[in-house]
Amino acid sequence: MEIVKENISITMPSENADLRCIVLQQSFTGNRQLKVTSIPKLLPPAENEVLINVKACGVNFLDVLARYGVYEDTSKPPFVP
Repeated sequence: MEIVKENISITMPSENADLRCIVLQQSFTGNRQLKVTSIPKLLPPAENEVLINVKACGVNFLDVLARYGVYEDTSKPPFVP
């Protein structure tokens, strides 16, 4: 489904589509890895929430520090930064 209004195009994800995200995982050797993975579809947004379709994203420097285990303000793997 696509909504077009005032030169803005909004495409709604299909109902059965999984979401892709980057997960920081720790391997059995103790190495941390950033991996692109799929997660099950989230619940529909509540009345006061919105769902944003992201086509591209970046990895910032704090994500890299978390990957190397030197950023102390992170959760234990696995987590989505």
